[in-house]
Amino acid sequence: GRIYMSQEVINVELTGDEANDILLFDFNKEAHPEGLSVNLNSDSGQADLKEVFSNLLEIMVDKPVQLNLVINSNYSRVLYIDVCTEFIKDLNKELEQVRAQIIETLS
Repeated sequence: GRIYMSQEVINVELTGDEANDILLFDFNKEAHPEGLSVNLNSDSGQADLKEVFSNLLEIMVDKPVQLNLVINSNYSRVLYIDVCTEFIKDLNKELEQVRAQIIETLS
C-alpha cells in the first residue's frame, strides 16, 4: 500500500483467553476510548465488525487509514494469527479501494 503524510494508523491487537479470540481496534476517538473489540468466537462478531467498518469509513472521509496488526505477547493460537494476518492485509486493500471510490464520488 501507499504511505500518506496524514495517514491514520490504527493498531489492531489480536488477544484472548482460553475461550475467546479478540481483535481489539484501537480507535483514537472520544466515542470509543477503550477501542472497539470483535470477539471472533461470539455470535455478535459480525455486528461488531460492521460497527468497526462504519467507524473506519467515518475516519476515511478525512484521511487514509492503515490497520496495523499487533499480536499480544501471550497469544499463541497460530491458526488465528495466520487468519487475522491475512484478514487485516485484505481489509487494508479494501479500505484503500473504498477510499479511492469516496474521493472519486466527492470530487
